[in-house]
Amino acid sequence: MNSVAARTKRRTQSPAFAIILLFLVYELFQFSYQHGQWVVFSPSQPNSSWQSKDESTTITNLFVVQNFEVVTTNYGWSSTSTHDAGKNSSRRIVTGEFYRSIISHLRYNASAWADLEKHPDPSRRLIVFMDVDTCLEMNYPFYGTKDWLVNMEDGYPDRYWNSIFEDNCPLIARASNSPALLANPDSRLIILDCSGGSHLHLTKACAGDNSTFQNDQVTVAYISIDKRRVRPFLHTGLPPPAIKYANLSEVERSSVKMCKYRKYLFSFQGRDVGGRKDLFRNIEQFNGTYVKLLNQKSYLGDLHKGGDDSNNYIKILTQSVFAGAPRGDQLFSYRLSEILSAGAIPVMYNSEYLLPFHGVINWTDCAVLIEPGQDTLDIITAISPDRVCEMQNCALGAWDKYVSSRTGWVRGLIDVALSLPPNNYNAS
Repeated sequence: MNSVAARTKRRTQSPAFAIILLFLVYELFQFSYQHGQWVVFSPSQPNSSWQSKDESTTITNLFVVQNFEVVTTNYGWSSTSTHDAGKNSSRRIVTGEFYRSIISHLRYNASAWADLEKHPDPSRRLIVFMDVDTCLEMNYPFYGTKDWLVNMEDGYPDRYWNSIFEDNCPLIARASNSPALLANPDSRLIILDCSGGSHLHLTKACAGDNSTFQNDQVTVAYISIDKRRVRPFLHTGLPPPAIKYANLSEVERSSVKMCKYRKYLFSFQGRDVGGRKDLFRNIEQFNGTYVKLLNQKSYLGDLHKGGDDSNNYIKILTQSVFAGAPRGDQLFSYRLSEILSAGAIPVMYNSEYLLPFHGVINWTDCAVLIEPGQDTLDIITAISPDRVCEMQNCALGAWDKYVSSRTGWVRGLIDVALSLPPNNYNAS
């Protein structure tokens, strides 16, 4: 027994064993030094602290090896004081899902914000989320409803958007100037802005102190905004919550992976608004496409959560290789997320739209971006079958990892925060 142990010890101490061990480590992680910190590239390691069931290698796989804490402010739902202004904050269903995803994160530290406001620590890097409602999403989970209260979470005050701004804009400013945030220049405060219309964007609603949104440590995540109106690298897009999505079976997922035949090269179903008839006129005449323009009543009846799906919206999506995602009443479209859920490739027509988690998701691998004057059929029919297969898998991977849930939102926002260059890094 002792001689076996001795032989094992000699082997583990030999130069050959050391070389083999180093080779295995190298195969697992390839290191690159960038912006003053080690960055790891690994095909099998996702860019987050959560593991997705079905990772796509075409999603950005860069993650930074560093310590950080996920925290919330303690002005509202996280507060232990009954006197905090945020205690009266209303909460939408989507915001409740998001907040619960934050506090379930493995790196969430419930007491950090209160502790660090009293005792700032420059060695601790924070990714901070607000614990009050700033996400004025009006259509989730019940789209187009006249009774906006059905999209509010029970047990919280029912307050309209103007009251929310009055209460929460000062709290956003307070957080952006907190010593807990400012102690480490690479800490980030992430604020959701889910407003569709620009007149409701927080930068306008909270215009009393523009310095809040000029702070390099503040990242605003917009569902709908013109990318020319945001600060490059600091602000990001947010995927709209899917209203009616495809819940693919394992067989259907396998067919996406293996790039099996789908009935329709391209499909679109939606309201006949915004010049869509002209946009899709030549496409609907092409063999192997499905274009159906609906009136408002038929569209809403099919799209409502729990709707009858009388137009086979989901079925058509799951039978499509490409699917149109033109803008709706605002710059964004809920359809983008729903197309991804079906393992189809979104075809987008709004070049001004700030794409969700840009820089983390490489959208040229997951979607087709049509510029003004380009012909959709010319573009999609020129893509090789192998490339189409890669794009479908990228689309489904983006859905699984970042778009399908509020956990995905948290994952994406943390990945965006970690991908930003350090604030003490001079790009010149």
